[in-house]
Amino acid sequence: MPRIPMLSPTWRVAFGLVGLVASLLLLVDFLFGVLPDREAEARRVRTIVAESVTTQTTEFLRKQETARIGTLLEAVRNRTPDLRSAAVREKGGRLLVASGAHAPDWAQQADDVSSGHRVVVPIHSAQGQWGRMEFDFEPVTAVGGAGWLHERRLWLAVGLPLAGLLLIYLYLRRTLMQLNPMTVVPERLRDAFDALTEGVALLDLNGRVVLANEALRRMAGVGDEGIHGRPFASGARLTMEPTDEPPWAQVLRGGAIVRGTRVQVGSGSQKRSGVLNCSPIADPDGRVRGCLATIGDVTEIEHSNHELRLALANLEQSRMQIEAQNQELVRLATRDALTGLHNRRAFFDSAGGLLANHASRGTGFAVLMLDVDHFKSFNDQHGHATGDQVLQSVARQIADTLRQQDVVARYGGEEFCALLSNVDELQAHALAERVREAVADNAGRGLRAGDDLRVTISVGLCATTAGSAELSELLKRADDALYQAKRGGRNRVVTHCAETTAV
Repeated sequence: MPRIPMLSPTWRVAFGLVGLVASLLLLVDFLFGVLPDREAEARRVRTIVAESVTTQTTEFLRKQETARIGTLLEAVRNRTPDLRSAAVREKGGRLLVASGAHAPDWAQQADDVSSGHRVVVPIHSAQGQWGRMEFDFEPVTAVGGAGWLHERRLWLAVGLPLAGLLLIYLYLRRTLMQLNPMTVVPERLRDAFDALTEGVALLDLNGRVVLANEALRRMAGVGDEGIHGRPFASGARLTMEPTDEPPWAQVLRGGAIVRGTRVQVGSGSQKRSGVLNCSPIADPDGRVRGCLATIGDVTEIEHSNHELRLALANLEQSRMQIEAQNQELVRLATRDALTGLHNRRAFFDSAGGLLANHASRGTGFAVLMLDVDHFKSFNDQHGHATGDQVLQSVARQIADTLRQQDVVARYGGEEFCALLSNVDELQAHALAERVREAVADNAGRGLRAGDDLRVTISVGLCATTAGSAELSELLKRADDALYQAKRGGRNRVVTHCAETTAV
């Protein structure tokens, strides 16, 4: 006769404990009725639904929104399959609102006591009871056939013992596996390990903790019983970047040292940052018998580095803000607010450096004075806003037509000036003509709805190839040429001089 295999002691103890717990549970339920009753649970849920609807209905009555009560009752009845009808009845017995086939015998029920499948909830006002809410539910029927599968008492009676059996077995198995291995470690070795400031752990061939010093237990936030005999990762509460094989497993398998693995030790707000190093423990024959794992706590270093990075980032942000503010200040100090061109002061600053450069090299340059023709008429006929648009449009045409190395500025009012570099008289005159034509063709477009304005400019030009010249003198000569252009009929370029001596 074959021998029937016996259950392990762990399973036998687990079955015994589950049987004892199940017997006690059934006895307590028999004496005190602690397991949930299906009908009582249905009454509790229905009462909650009725009270919730009554609260909303009371609010609607207070606001005199009777139509919304009917909508509410319909919505609740659609969401509650076993609710046959619901109604609001005044204290005098008049039915105010009803949803569903509300039975007429409700009016004969004078008290506000719920009974059977009917639930009554009184409605109160500041003067006392105003009326009541009436709810008619389907009767709770006895469970039959496959309905037992949905009975909670059955699931509790069967599920609790099975779940308890599994949990008790796992607990006993874990307890037996975690028999304290510290008894095989000499006291002097434990004391020496506890004196180390780094976290240190001795692991067996299965990667379980044989010994963990005080520093590691403190980092992990566990005691002796929470780490010894357990897998290293869970016992020390380690988290690290996902890998195919943890460092200590690599050491136990291959015998090579693994250094510099970044890990997190502990959990929650007490989590610490560390660097993990793993070394093999070998016997005299060179066979790996375990692993020595050390974890250096670098939390404070990382915190300091983080603070330093934040400080550097804040400094860089402050520097960028200061630089942006300085650029804005420079723009405000050197640019005309209306046209965006250089202002008069910036023009003289820029032109001074260019003139010095031309004087040292002896190259030619020219100065233009430009004035908007009949500008006062724009302000008088169309308003100052249109006048500002004319100035902006003219400035845009001048800047777009001249070259990048030329300096353009608003000289004042409707006057503009420009310094043209590396040009002779003919080249300067050609550039001035291009500017005049661009303004005449384009500056007046779109400035007034339905009709373009005629905008022209007069230009005075002074070109020189002298070794040096005073800017104020060149501007005066260009201004004289501008005056001649005005007197000659406007919308034209007039040259004052082709050459001048140094002044």
